[in-house]
Amino acid sequence: MTWWTVIEDMLGRMREMERRVARLETLEAAQQFIMAGEPTVLTIAAGVVTVTPTKSFFYVATEASAATDDLDTINGGVDGQIIVLHSATSAEDPTLKDYSDNLALAGDFTLDHILDSITLIYEDTLGKWLEISRSDNY
Repeated sequence: MTWWTVIEDMLGRMREMERRVARLETLEAAQQFIMAGEPTVLTIAAGVVTVTPTKSFFYVATEASAATDDLDTINGGVDGQIIVLHSATSAEDPTLKDYSDNLALAGDFTLDHILDSITLIYEDTLGKWLEISRSDNY
């Protein structure tokens, strides 16, 4: 083995260790996303809400308590984050808009009852929230 081969081998091992550390950090971070905890209310402002990376359970309220409101954009997601959204009240009907910005859904979905929910996962490469499932209960 030449010294150059030894150096290349060491660099390869270092890169593999970096990949393994990154995977472990991702797994540790993912544990936080699965923990729902106490829900946070997100109020739509100009079609946008912002989630926190340490929460996964949210109520969505319309802007100025309007009867209806469109949700086009969810900011603040990190790769692999899973969120569950419910309407804040049955009197407010937020509608998640399919492909209007960073939502990739199976069509628009209106949370028109507090028992309705939609579950999304953030895909960082695409910069989109992808629908996992929805539950239209009333």
